[in-house]
Amino acid sequence: MSFIDKYVTCEIPDEKVDKELHDIVMAVHQHSKNHSKTCKKKGTVCRFNFPRPPSTKTFISEPSKPDKDSKKDEKEAKEILSGLWKVIKEHENENLDVSEIFNKSGLTQESFEKYFRFITNRNTVVLKREPNEIYTNQYNPHLLRAWNANMDIQYILDAFSCVVYIISYISKAERELGLLLQQTKNEAEEGNLNAQQTLKNWNFILTP
Repeated sequence: MSFIDKYVTCEIPDEKVDKELHDIVMAVHQHSKNHSKTCKKKGTVCRFNFPRPPSTKTFISEPSKPDKDSKKDEKEAKEILSGLWKVIKEHENENLDVSEIFNKSGLTQESFEKYFRFITNRNTVVLKREPNEIYTNQYNPHLLRAWNANMDIQYILDAFSCVVYIISYISKAERELGLLLQQTKNEAEEGNLNAQQTLKNWNFILTP
């Protein structure tokens, strides 16, 4: 975990110690509490999984292995962690640390990790995070100071998923262009003269 903590953090820097980085984190690295349409694209409250749970340390959570009691355990875990979020909400203005929040929720770090396993379906990195950082996106301090814009830096647990993400990202423009051409073609076939002219222009551009 020390490797992850060395390069990735979601800490809000102390303003008195590092005002520059503190201001950058607060300006460009806070996820909106009023979730946008982008957050809800996949039918969830937030597809980026904000807010993210507090933890006294960074750990990698592995999904629990299915057994005859897994449904019961999953239900219990959801109820307990739902209680944790209620406590966080009730005390959000009191600046409590993770241990205090866990104590009020009847949890320890160990039990939190145990219950968290039942609500995740893949290996997941859970970063060390204070209650006031549950909307802070993870970053690398050196890169953020230089970039001065939002980033989403993560420790890779699944190399295949990473490759798929990269390929889909770099081919995004081609995919969108293909959809645009298909739509234009459909409109041209329906008699849209502007679309027909657009297709002629595209043919001129794309033909060697």
